[in-house]
Amino acid sequence: MEKSEQIDQLAAALANAQGKIRGASKDSSNPFYRSKYADLESCWDAIRDAFTENGLAVAQPVSLTDGAVTVTTILLHTSGQWMSERMTMTPMRQGKGGEWVKAEDPQSLGSCITYNRRYSLQAMTGLTPIDDDGNAASGIPADTHKTPKPPPQPQQGLQKPPQQQDSKEDKAAKAISAQASCGKLDALWAKVEADFKEDKEALGRLAEKAQAKRHELLMAFIPTADAEKLKMVGVEYIKKFSWTAQQRAEQDTVMANRELELAGEQ
Repeated sequence: MEKSEQIDQLAAALANAQGKIRGASKDSSNPFYRSKYADLESCWDAIRDAFTENGLAVAQPVSLTDGAVTVTTILLHTSGQWMSERMTMTPMRQGKGGEWVKAEDPQSLGSCITYNRRYSLQAMTGLTPIDDDGNAASGIPADTHKTPKPPPQPQQGLQKPPQQQDSKEDKAAKAISAQASCGKLDALWAKVEADFKEDKEALGRLAEKAQAKRHELLMAFIPTADAEKLKMVGVEYIKKFSWTAQQRAEQDTVMANRELELAGEQ
């Protein structure tokens, strides 16, 4: 990561903004993989107001070298302070034999740029995609597992309106979304499994959320991993879990790009 000589004002503004940022809604669907995701527009909608109020802006210039797409995400503050990071990806498509091959058509390049910008923006700003706690993927209507609002109570003078309390599952879901590393998430998951061992349906919903969060963390970690950590992730960590076809394809692409970057640095 590159940054200006001082980032104290930027850091303070970012901290204030992150306290107000809501999650990016997973309001777009991928019919091929039957999954939902937060598109680039949702990510910008989630941060725009909080960033504007705190004098923050993001620029994402794009460059293309030998078919590889590089997005430089620059976090700017009105003080002139800044920080930036680059992510490089190679557009890929599935060949006739099912293998993944390099793609150079405009549609693949455009999709790769958008995908790169989306994940880079999330990683730089700390933005987390949110959904209905996995209900859509489970075929369960949204919000059916949340604690209902208590019935209205007789008025006795001036009273504060009753507030809805988070259910045990809601609290676990929020804790999963708040994790900042795979190690911390795995430690939390061991506790979640113990707490929900008698509620298989809730555990299944939380498992989907944990796996989506684990994938998100990996996608942010891999582009900055050194050779030793990259090998550990590819040989040991990823193989411990069951991923969707889309997640594996995304992981393979980012892993391949990072391996090429490391090879070029030697």
